[in-house]
Amino acid sequence: AMMGEEEKEAARSGIFHHIGTVASVLKLNKGDEGTVAVVQGISRAMITEITSYEPYYTGKVQKLVALQKSGKRVGALKINVLKLFKELVAASPYIPDELLQISRLIDDPGTLADMISSYLNVDRQKRQQILEILDIEERLERLILFLNEELEVAKMGQAIQNEVQKGIDKTQREYYLREQLKAIQKL
Repeated sequence: AMMGEEEKEAARSGIFHHIGTVASVLKLNKGDEGTVAVVQGISRAMITEITSYEPYYTGKVQKLVALQKSGKRVGALKINVLKLFKELVAASPYIPDELLQISRLIDDPGTLADMISSYLNVDRQKRQQILEILDIEERLERLILFLNEELEVAKMGQAIQNEVQKGIDKTQREYYLREQLKAIQKL
């Protein structure tokens, strides 16, 4: 389960996110800026008991199973998620285009929601919200909300960048014209 530094003390009192991801560590890189772990999620789980705090946290977990749903509504939500993700990929420089191709190949709506949410630029609490939702339909709905929020921010960022670029272009054009005028006056 996700725990920040401020939450580690609270964990001893049982105040922490009980739902997390059982994962396998694929790679561990130690560098000057700290340790980076590459992990692969296996399943959602709930911490039922913390058995040890030192030298690291260990505990017992119970695997959680998503409430699978299908039908027209889930299909429509999945299509909407893909549409919004496509727009976000086009508007965001930090999301590689290849992820859009990969997302189109995922049939399971829960897996799709998990994959897309892992690439969103949202805070830890929103990531935790998505993780804790076991109902696929509800998870897709929440993801649509977050995708819309992030898309709005990305569009604002693009608008700001366009305004800045226009200002730079105008300044450069004015400078060029002044230099041309100076050159003409010297003749």
